[in-house]
Amino acid sequence: MKANLRQSVFKTRLNLSRQQGLAGLLSLCLSMALHAQSATPDSLYLDNLNEYCVTCHNLDDYAGSLDLSLLLSEEIPLHAETWETVIRKLRAGMMPPPSEPRPEWLQYLSLTQWLENQIV
Repeated sequence: MKANLRQSVFKTRLNLSRQQGLAGLLSLCLSMALHAQSATPDSLYLDNLNEYCVTCHNLDDYAGSLDLSLLLSEEIPLHAETWETVIRKLRAGMMPPPSEPRPEWLQYLSLTQWLENQIV
């Protein structure tokens, strides 16, 4: 009987240890994901702008009478008024148009927030 009790206690402790290890691993993964989001370099956002915006808003296509490739060659705050218009279009979900490729939703929100922080 004592052997069964010891074995039961051992199994309980082992299960708790596994659960704690799993919780720690999940916590570490979440922490790494949050850090990766907060540490996203500007170049990734600029790549997103080039991929999803500049393909239409450039000197050749000049969609909406806007050349973002020219604006991106300079610091974003220098053209804050134009970028505020871009941000309003993004916040309204108007750009990119439904017929064009769009970034994933969290990427879209992150890009919009990044642009807002650039002109503040």
